[in-house]
Amino acid sequence: MIHFSTEPSAKGRPYCIVYMYACVAVCYFTQAGVSKLTEAKNLVDDLKGKAGEQSILLAEKQQEADAALKEITIAMQVS
Repeated sequence: MIHFSTEPSAKGRPYCIVYMYACVAVCYFTQAGVSKLTEAKNLVDDLKGKAGEQSILLAEKQQEADAALKEITIAMQVS
């Protein structure tokens, strides 16, 4: 087990310094991770918006295709 001393003795100072640098490193990597997660969330939100727009366009095109198919079916029955 690692012992981190908070005593102001010369013997305990190196442990405090190592602990401080470890805390700084953890904070840095945590912030970097949060930044990456935020970027990913923004990208997902953007892609969801684009997918929603494409879904609307697809539905419109499907309705147009269905209408055209009905017209073709009617035209073939009349012939």
